[in-house]
Amino acid sequence: NSVNEGYLRMLGPLFTWKFLLMVSILVSCVFVFRLFCRFLCPLGALYGLFNKISLVGVKLDQKNCTDCGLCIGKCKMDIKHVGDTECIQCGECISACPTKAIQWNGSKFFLAPNAIGISNAENEEEKKKAEAQAKKLKTRNTIIKIVVGVLMAAVLGTALVYFNFIDGREENPFPPQTEETTQPDNNSGTPDAPSTPAKPPVGTKVGNTCPTISLDIVDKEGKFDVQKENAEGRVVILNFWYTTCGPCLEELPYFYEVATDYSDRVSVAAIHIEQPNVDVTGFIENGSGHPEWNDGKMTIGWDTGMKLINLFNIQACPVTVVINTDGVITDYFVGGLHKDELVDAVEKALNE
Repeated sequence: NSVNEGYLRMLGPLFTWKFLLMVSILVSCVFVFRLFCRFLCPLGALYGLFNKISLVGVKLDQKNCTDCGLCIGKCKMDIKHVGDTECIQCGECISACPTKAIQWNGSKFFLAPNAIGISNAENEEEKKKAEAQAKKLKTRNTIIKIVVGVLMAAVLGTALVYFNFIDGREENPFPPQTEETTQPDNNSGTPDAPSTPAKPPVGTKVGNTCPTISLDIVDKEGKFDVQKENAEGRVVILNFWYTTCGPCLEELPYFYEVATDYSDRVSVAAIHIEQPNVDVTGFIENGSGHPEWNDGKMTIGWDTGMKLINLFNIQACPVTVVINTDGVITDYFVGGLHKDELVDAVEKALNE
């Protein structure tokens, strides 16, 4: 599947490094309790500074504390004392304290089942009450988790649907258009004229007639007009890229070579995705080491207002669109291309 292969090429070494880092953290979390929260999460360290003024959590009554160390021994976060910056207010230490010096602070709504202190009950009746309360809290917390989970899934699902299928998409910006076929006139006495083949509908998929596209040329006057290039008998290649895209920069020399080798039959437009404060010309002349890209053989164009990105429904770059001399899209590539793949696509468009 060429589309899937293209996405895999776009991942690159950065994705591999991030994936290995994620796997190492996940494996480490199996053996070390809350490894990410304790050693890696910067927010956890920041929030820990506010433990002393926390409105919800555990509190220690110093008068009743005997410094027995049972609370510290039970804590999985390796705290030095109850309520320090490493404390996550789980309440595990409440049930471990023999003198009831540790109690829950704040609203009982946030009370966890393990914060009831069943083992500290003075008699059987108190123990039963504590067990009943803990069971009730456990049931309530399970319901809360389910409700919150469903709400989060609904919000996430709605956002995914909205941003992928609704936002910025028109219902049908380019309705199907076909040329009228010549019908025979049986009353004219002349032979039937041959019918004109119907032109493919306008769209952005392979087999569609490419919509009207006119590009601003970077730092130069004039426009790059796809239909004008087609009218002059040229195959048009549109390549979408940006300056920080590794796969984009790897394949751009191939497009320049094709633009040079097929200069009389192919027009290449390297379309930079509009980004603020990006000096594309300066990048080409100084950053990439390919100043010849801007010599006119390969057009460097702007996707002003991200119109073409939305038109072609491009989710990631690079993307390459090949249009034959009849204005029909013959290939649509996602991800970086090798030169032989690009040449094959050009030959295919020239021979159709």
